[in-house]
Amino acid sequence: MDLSEADLSEADFSKANLGGAN
Repeated sequence: MDLSEADLSEADFSKANLGGAN
């Protein structure tokens, strides 16, 4: 991923992972 975890809230990070963005 190009985004660091620090740039995302835990909820948004989880949604990104569920969306296959990881």
